[in-house]
Amino acid sequence: MSKEFEEKVLTEFEKIHEFQDKALAEFERIHKFERKSDERTEKLENRMDKLENRMDKLENRMDSMDKTLKSMCRSLTLIEDQVMNKIPALFDGYSAHEEKIEQEKSELNSINEKIENHDIRISYLEEKIV
Repeated sequence: MSKEFEEKVLTEFEKIHEFQDKALAEFERIHKFERKSDERTEKLENRMDKLENRMDKLENRMDSMDKTLKSMCRSLTLIEDQVMNKIPALFDGYSAHEEKIEQEKSELNSINEKIENHDIRISYLEEKIV
């Protein structure tokens, strides 16, 4: 019985040893999988960090563009205000200029009529002298 018992115990130890080998192989496989998962997770985290950095840069650019746009809008508003205030003054100046031109045309016509009258008189007087 003791030999039989020893053989059974030895067989059981061999089974336990095989089970341990299988368990160890499974633990190694799980450990490899865990390392690969950790590496993938790290890669994903790095990519996420890069994406977050790019998003931060984009947000900064958007903020800068927003400030520039607001500044341009203020400048445009000031320019529009200045132009709108000058238009009536320019129109008044144009109207005054037109009135002055019409007045000078009238005076020029009057002077031309006088010259024509003088030309006629001079011609008449010259004819009398000759």
